[in-house]
Amino acid sequence: MPQTSYKASIENLDISQLIQQGLLLHQQGNLNGARSFYEQVLKIQPRHFDALQLLGTIAGQMKDYQQSLELLTKALTINPSHPITHYNRGQALQELNRFEDALVSYDRAIALKPDYAEAYSNRGSILHELKQFKEALVSLQQAITINPRLSALTYYNLGLTLQELKHFEDAIANYQQAIVIKPDYAQAHWNLSLVQLLKGNFKDGWLGYEWRWKNEETNKIAGIRAFSQPLWLGEEPLVGKTILLYAEQGLGDTIQFCRYVPMVSALGAKVILEVPSSLVGLLHDLESVSQIIPYGDKLPEFDYQCPLLSLPLAFKTNLDNIPSYPHYITSNKNKVAQWRQYIGESGFKIAIVWQGSSQNKIDVGRSFSVHLFEGLSKIKGVRLISLQKNVGVEQLQSLPAEMQIEVLPEDFDSSSGAFLDSAAVMKCVDLVITSDTALAHLAGALGVKTWLPLKYVPDWRWLLDREDSPWYPSIKIYRQATRGDWDSVFERIKNDLLKLLY
Repeated sequence: MPQTSYKASIENLDISQLIQQGLLLHQQGNLNGARSFYEQVLKIQPRHFDALQLLGTIAGQMKDYQQSLELLTKALTINPSHPITHYNRGQALQELNRFEDALVSYDRAIALKPDYAEAYSNRGSILHELKQFKEALVSLQQAITINPRLSALTYYNLGLTLQELKHFEDAIANYQQAIVIKPDYAQAHWNLSLVQLLKGNFKDGWLGYEWRWKNEETNKIAGIRAFSQPLWLGEEPLVGKTILLYAEQGLGDTIQFCRYVPMVSALGAKVILEVPSSLVGLLHDLESVSQIIPYGDKLPEFDYQCPLLSLPLAFKTNLDNIPSYPHYITSNKNKVAQWRQYIGESGFKIAIVWQGSSQNKIDVGRSFSVHLFEGLSKIKGVRLISLQKNVGVEQLQSLPAEMQIEVLPEDFDSSSGAFLDSAAVMKCVDLVITSDTALAHLAGALGVKTWLPLKYVPDWRWLLDREDSPWYPSIKIYRQATRGDWDSVFERIKNDLLKLLY
């Protein structure tokens, strides 16, 4: 239909017909077409409730959440007793990260429609974001009580909340229910695998971990690669073959899982290892690597390929056969000598790290304040030496009175590659105390004595309810007994340090 005649046909309809035609197109998924009809209604009657709230709904569907909020808010000034509009407004606010305001909208929707399962569900997801996990649990369970056939997302969010509350079996059951409803639900498969790994169920966990490639959020971190060569997961013989092993995810993941390189080589393969360029210096003499290549450089010919974090699946790793070594990464002897001279031999030297990347969502809850080391700094003979880089360094400007932390030159770990100086310093100190960052993996891979404070629900690789790590024999773990309570963690660290020294 020509545009002019299309407009004329709209103008010849009355308001009810315009709404009906718009709804028909809306239901068919033609959002732009529906919007034209609704906008025509507003030209005739600017305060028409249905047109405003339907336009607000379309704006939300088109991810223009600010416009959606404005239209829905205006609609509610005309009819404040419409629960769906309050619900849609809550969704717009939620997408704009205005969580407290979104809760008000969802609560209003529920007050008007007490059996509004979807509103309970979204309310629960917001409470989860706000770390109000017990309240989130109640809301999400209420949603499912009202409608057990609710979306897979509700069961997924309930699984996330139960996981944070350490109700792991119930979390697993809800992830599985989400998958029953939506079999290709990559996020549910992924989070299910993380709980299984955390609980030590490596058989199912490693299989589920492969869903990271289909999960949009985690794939951004993992970085799926497209190779014509087949993926090797332990089935094909490697004698006389060349295999590319490549890094994925964070620097700490690369450090942790490069331990598998000698095992692959032992199968008769020539191993090419591709890692971020910043790690080439640290890993250049890793045992059994035929060639190490910085990411982005041209790759030589190879027969098979495998990402590092799929190697535990390939080798059927379980709690009894984790390839655990006293150390498998070495530090540069010359650098160790240089830093030993710089640091000196006096006192009990502790290298400390307190914060990971603020840009990485996975770091939430892992970091802590440098001020927590104050009690340790007051112990006679103790020297605290900062290995902190970038974010977190600013905390050193506001230390409590008389608290001293030694700072290394600004160019450490910058001039020669990631962690080369940190690795050397770690070999010069008596103890490393670090938050759950790549430096924890570096310390463990070097085999230096390390104490690791962990948040209430830790990353899967640290497992549950144990002070040791089967991945790193030199690491001792200090776990939060209650969420967010770092004070008691550092009190235990202080007491153990006193026992060690005196």
